Amino acid sequence: MPGGNAVAEQIRRDQQYRLLRVMLALMAAYGAVIGLVNLLLFDALAIAAFDLATMGIALATWVYLRRSGRLKPASWVAIATLAALLLAYTALARGAAYSLVWVTVLPPLAFFLLGSRAGSWVAGAFGLMVAGYIAAFHPGFPVRPFDLGAFLNIVEVLLAHWLIHRFSERCHEAAYEQLGAYARVDGLTGLLNREQLDAELRQALSLASRSGQPVAVALLDLDHFKAINDRHGHPVGDQVLVTVARVLGDVVRSTDRVGRWGGEEFLLLLPETGEAGARAVAEKVRAAIEAAAYPAGVVVTTSIGVAWDPGGLPPQSLVARADKALYEAKAAGRNRVVAWTPSVAE
Repeated sequence: MPGGNAVAEQIRRDQQYRLLRVMLALMAAYGAVIGLVNLLLFDALAIAAFDLATMGIALATWVYLRRSGRLKPASWVAIATLAALLLAYTALARGAAYSLVWVTVLPPLAFFLLGSRAGSWVAGAFGLMVAGYIAAFHPGFPVRPFDLGAFLNIVEVLLAHWLIHRFSERCHEAAYEQLGAYARVDGLTGLLNREQLDAELRQALSLASRSGQPVAVALLDLDHFKAINDRHGHPVGDQVLVTVARVLGDVVRSTDRVGRWGGEEFLLLLPETGEAGARAVAEKVRAAIEAAAYPAGVVVTTSIGVAWDPGGLPPQSLVARADKALYEAKAAGRNRVVAWTPSVAE
């Protein structure tokens, strides 16, 4: 399983990528719509021109991001373009106070896309540029009356902040869900990990003790797996484990649970299954693993130990019985299924 830091970093990059695509699409749509509004309703040619320029740059950056997948340069282009357009809008509005509310949109986007350090520098530099423009060209800081233009700008900025906030919330929710999923699965095979299997086994046995239904487990170990790693290398060994995991997922029943118990060992949890059913599932799994396609020159077989609980066994005892049966399968020549019996235990 990949480390927590690597997982968190991948989630953060996925969130940044999604935000940037949405941001660029909104910038393009906004530039097109507002450009037409300024051109047709207000006859503001200059403002309409930079609105349409917004659309063009946003579309070009969106296409570049989609084709190249390069997040960092696309993020810098998007933030620089947005900063330039906001400064241009402040200048075209002649420093009107309502134009400055748009300045508040850039810092949260810069922090999210560029990171806290670069985002802080960009937000600070942008604030200084706006303040310098006001000080140089509009020292009186004119405040226009609360007209239609001011009202529309305030509503648009509030909407932009609400969208940024909602997107951030959705990203955090997705991150928690994804981290939760990573905590339950094995990073290589995508199957349940041992901790999650332990938890589900305890739950299944608890339910079985109340319902009177049996529960079975099948513990399987790949035969001579160390020799595969030594002869063909660990990448091939990992490929074998992934293939076996896929076979297990395809073969087991929808009610069964399957996970990686550790190394080349896998555990099948078979609810409402007694001795005959557990033997049948295990034999089906053994044959499917032997028949699967592996890298050239690699032959894979598995030994399987089966045990079942008629009611009242603790989880560790049930797995210990399956482990003893697995040992017996290996001692008897491997590539076979052995079910636990009192004689096996002895």
